[in-house]
Amino acid sequence: MKFVYTNKLDTKHNVYEVFESACILKIQSLVNYTFKNMILLIKTEENLETLYKIFKLSIKFNHDQ
Repeated sequence: MKFVYTNKLDTKHNVYEVFESACILKIQSLVNYTFKNMILLIKTEENLETLYKIFKLSIKFNHDQ
């Protein structure tokens, strides 16, 4: 809820869970925010498990970007 009012998200939250919840609740601004964070992870992450997690979420919620 804090994000809806402040447009800010604490970094302690799990970006994958927040993205999934935002997709389910259809909070587009939060989907976009977390998606941008996941793109940064893709660019910097070398762990295949993390990349696979992002890939699965993008397929599950039909997020083609």
